[in-house]
Amino acid sequence: MKKKFLLFILFLIVIFYLSFSNVIFAKNEGFVKNLRDNTPQSIKNFLKDTIFLIPSIKKKNLILERDLASLKESLYKQQLSIEALQNKLNSELITYNDTLITKNKKLYNLKKISLPFYNLNNPYKNKKQGYLLVIEKNLYIFFWSGKIIRINIDQLHNGEIKFSNVENNLDQFLIDHQFKWVGIKDAISYKNEIYLSYTNKIKENCYSVGVLKSKKNYKLENIRFENFFSFEECVNIENSDKFSNRKYFGGFQAGGRMDFKNNFLFLTVGDYRNWALPQDENSNFGKILKIDLATSEYEKLSKGHRNPQGLFIINDDYILSTEHGPKGGDEINLIKTKNISGIQNFGWPIASYGEHYNSVSANYKVRKIAPMHKSHIKYGFIEPVKNFTPSLGISQIEKSNKDNNAVFVSSLKNMEVLEYDINIINEELILKDNLKFDERIRDIIYHENKNLHYIFFESEPSLGILEKK
Repeated sequence: MKKKFLLFILFLIVIFYLSFSNVIFAKNEGFVKNLRDNTPQSIKNFLKDTIFLIPSIKKKNLILERDLASLKESLYKQQLSIEALQNKLNSELITYNDTLITKNKKLYNLKKISLPFYNLNNPYKNKKQGYLLVIEKNLYIFFWSGKIIRINIDQLHNGEIKFSNVENNLDQFLIDHQFKWVGIKDAISYKNEIYLSYTNKIKENCYSVGVLKSKKNYKLENIRFENFFSFEECVNIENSDKFSNRKYFGGFQAGGRMDFKNNFLFLTVGDYRNWALPQDENSNFGKILKIDLATSEYEKLSKGHRNPQGLFIINDDYILSTEHGPKGGDEINLIKTKNISGIQNFGWPIASYGEHYNSVSANYKVRKIAPMHKSHIKYGFIEPVKNFTPSLGISQIEKSNKDNNAVFVSSLKNMEVLEYDINIINEELILKDNLKFDERIRDIIYHENKNLHYIFFESEPSLGILEKK
């Protein structure tokens, strides 16, 4: 009997506590306002210091957390503004001009020029990532922010370093710059048009990858883009694991790399950290798409991808793609474009040579959806031709010479370029050489007429001119 009485008293205390907790956090109107206004201050103070001490502290903590978040955001914006001013003062300067010696003792000359990425009007648009594109006699740089600059290639190699801003309408498409991951994801030209992939906001808090296009003109001083390709499927920024309530949206895992062959555009689409989608054939996420340039109709060429960051077409039959793994497990995959039945499956997230980050919940749902087995072929998937553990922070893949028999593979984390010979018969890549740098490498392109490479270093950021001696 005594035990039941104690439980009843405890039950009343809990109900009393919860009821008045709601009063404390409720809006100051109606019954709540009347109750507050007619309670003596001495009783209010007593209740706050005793029964409602915890909810009172919780309320104060919420206010402090809100103020702290606001202060951090303000400091972040100030930091971006300071970086923009520093960049304005220090851009268009040669920061390096010297000989590089590769692992196999080959000699290259590397010149680095600081790039003007700054935006003094909107601090959130000071994004250092970017991509390179040669169009006729000019080299264009497309920053994530939508800023476009260009320089005449002959003047560049004659030491006349002056970049021109290119007017454009990308602000119509690039929305929510306060998110670091929003931006241009690749730039490429084909025949008479320029194509850009970008973070496409489908609806509130829901994002995907889209492709824009623009006609080339002689001067390209004002580029007007229009929609070319998009899909309505999107991943919501509020996505969370229902078991642990942890967020699993990842805007940086967008993919977006492009290449062309025979009037088809090949586009990589990342999984946005939504593990259920790469193996779902009804979803476009975690796939490589083959898009008809004439009709915009598309098919899924491959699935089971996490975040493909590089794309290189070897010939009519094969494509190489580079892919970020999780903690370890970066990959280079060889993808067939002809004589295939069904969608080629590269395994993610069922198979991977990487591991989950420590922040990922080790619950049964994660283990079921993303077990990351350490074999692909054992579970019916295609093995990568190369995998890297620990990760390189792999980025673009590009031809290393005038022929398509060897490639450069660049990296962000390791700040290096690996050179591989391609053996199509055995479907393998053979490591040939290694070039070390001191900045993260986002993009690398080959200029056939000059027989050299342009590199986008994103730490500064800088334009690199790499020429074999």
